[in-house]
Amino acid sequence: MTRVAVVTGGTRGIGRAICEALRDAGYDVASNYAGNDEAAKKFEAETGLKLINLMSLTMTLVRRGSTKSWLIKALSISS
Repeated sequence: MTRVAVVTGGTRGIGRAICEALRDAGYDVASNYAGNDEAAKKFEAETGLKLINLMSLTMTLVRRGSTKSWLIKALSISS
């Protein structure tokens, strides 16, 4: 069974380190970014991880169904 980790804001700093550590531990990692396409492409090229653009799919805990939609999208990208 594949283990999937979801990391929000995983392209820089601590989030990026967490993404890389989880990837190295054998997880499929789904992460996101909020609109800096150039930085996202660099992250994907350097880590081999795919990102979800939050500008095209917003996840908020307040809006019903958005978290579920985001997770479905994340899982489809990671597989």
